Amino acid sequence: MVINDEKLAKVSYDDLEQLVRETKAETGRNDLIYLNNAILGHLDITKETYGELLDVLVNNPKNVLVIMPRGSMKSHIVESYMIWRILNDPNIRILYILETKQKAISYLKGLKDHIESEKFKELYGDIRDLTVWREDCIRVRGRTITDREHTVFCGSLESASGLTGFHPTLIIADDLHSVLNTRTEHQLDSAKEVFTELVSMAMSDDEGKKIRQIVLGTYWVKNDIYNTITRSVTELPFAEIHKRRLVESDYWALYVRSAIEPCENGETITIPGFNTFENSRIVFPKIPLDMLIDKWNQPTMSRYVFSCQQLCNPEESMNSEFTKEDLDIATGETWDRVKDAQLMRSMLLLDPAYSTSCRSDYSAFIFCGYTKDGTLRIDVGLREKLEPHQLIDQVFAMRMAMKPHLVAIEANGMQILAKWVKDKRKERQQYFKIVEIKTPHNSKELRIKALKSLFKAKKIAISPECVDLLDEFTEFPNSKNDDLMDCVSFVLNESIINLSRFGQGRKPTPVGSGPFKGLRQYRPISN
Repeated sequence: MVINDEKLAKVSYDDLEQLVRETKAETGRNDLIYLNNAILGHLDITKETYGELLDVLVNNPKNVLVIMPRGSMKSHIVESYMIWRILNDPNIRILYILETKQKAISYLKGLKDHIESEKFKELYGDIRDLTVWREDCIRVRGRTITDREHTVFCGSLESASGLTGFHPTLIIADDLHSVLNTRTEHQLDSAKEVFTELVSMAMSDDEGKKIRQIVLGTYWVKNDIYNTITRSVTELPFAEIHKRRLVESDYWALYVRSAIEPCENGETITIPGFNTFENSRIVFPKIPLDMLIDKWNQPTMSRYVFSCQQLCNPEESMNSEFTKEDLDIATGETWDRVKDAQLMRSMLLLDPAYSTSCRSDYSAFIFCGYTKDGTLRIDVGLREKLEPHQLIDQVFAMRMAMKPHLVAIEANGMQILAKWVKDKRKERQQYFKIVEIKTPHNSKELRIKALKSLFKAKKIAISPECVDLLDEFTEFPNSKNDDLMDCVSFVLNESIINLSRFGQGRKPTPVGSGPFKGLRQYRPISN
C-alpha cells in the first residue's frame, strides 16, 4: 500500500492509524521476516541467518526437508510459516505431524497463542472459528470453500488412526524423533512405518492433486526418518552437503545447516575435547560457542550424538566414539606387540541372553586377559543366540578349550544361570572360579565409553579376527548390537577388580600396571 503526501493531507488521525495497521498487515502477508519480527515477536529470525531457508519454504515448490541443530528455532520457523500460509489462503488444510500427540498439541498451542494475541487481532481481526478451536485441531474464518474440514489437524507417530475424512493440502512434519523412539531398530522401524502410513493416507486424494510435504528436524541416528529421506535425495557425503546447504532431486529439496559451518576468511573455532574447526563460523545466534561447549561437556553427551544434533552429521565413520585410528592401532601395532605374550590373568566373560527369537539380544562371549605390561588382549569375541542349555554347554566347551583363570557372568536378572553353571561343574568334573558381575541399570553406554581410556593409552589389543566386536566399536554409540562391547566392559567392573578372596593360599604372581595392578594370579580353583 502506497501512502503519498496528498493522501496523508486528507486523512484524520484515526484514518492514519488505520492505514498504518493495513500497511503492517499487508507487509506481514508478503514478508515472512517482517511477520516474524514485527508481529510474532521472533526477533532472532533475521534475513542474514534465515533468509535462505525462508526463500526455500516460500518459493521452492518441491517437498522440503530442513535439517538444523537443536535450539536453532526450527519450530518457530514452521509456526510462522503456517500462520503466513493461513493468512494468505484461509482455505488451506494442514496435517501437522509430530512425534507424540501431546507434543503436537503443545506446538499447536504456540500457534494458537499468536492468533489469539491482541497484536495479531489488531492487524488481522479475530480469524478463529470458535466451533472448531480445540487443542488438537483448529479452523479459521474467511474460507471460501464449503467443506467443514480443519485448517490445522494434529497427527503423531503414535498412531496413524484418526485421519479418516481429512484431506490436507499441505503436510508439515516437525520433531519426529527423540531418545524415546530411536533406542532400538524396532522403535525406528515403527516410527518410519507410521510416518509412511500417515503420508500415504493424506496423499489418497480422489482428485489426485500433489500435496507438498515439509519435514523439519535434527538427525538422531543413521537410519532415522530424516536420514532415510536425505539418502533418497542424494548420496553426497555430508561435508559436501554442508558446503552446498541446498541439494535438490526431482521431488525433494534438502536444506541442511550446521551450528558451525566453513566459510572463507572464517575464524578458528575450538570445542575442547571434540574438534577444532578452521575457517569456520558460528551460524545461529541462539547457539553461541559457549553453549556448544556446555552441550559437549554434558556427562551423557557422546561424540556421535553431538555430531548428529549440533553438526548435522550422522556419518558414523566420522563420529564414532572409537575412531578408525584407535581400532587400527588396537588390531595392528598393539596386537602385533602382545599377540604372543603370556596372559598373566585370562578371563572368559559372558553376557547372557535367554532367547533365539529374531528380536532378542545375543549372548556374548569374550576371551581376554592382561599381559605382563598391563595390556588387555582380546583373543575371541563370539556372539550367538542360544537357549539356556546351549549357553551352559558353550561355557564348558570354551572353558575346556581356552583354560581361563576365571569365568565372569553378568548376573542382572540372570543369577540362575551362574547357579546352573556352578551346579554342573561337579557333574562334568570341571572346577573353575565363577564371578557374578552386577552392572548398574541404564549405564551400558557409559560402561562402554569407559573403555576409551584403554584405547587412548594403547593398552588394548584386539585380534583382527574379532570382526563382530570391531564392527560394534566402529558404529558405537549407534551400533545395531552392543553385546560384545558391553561384555568387554566387565573387565572394569569392581566384582573382577576387587577379587580379594580369589585363590587364597596360592603363591601370587605380579600382574603388571593395568587395571589389575596389585591383584594376584592364581590357577583356577573351585568356589
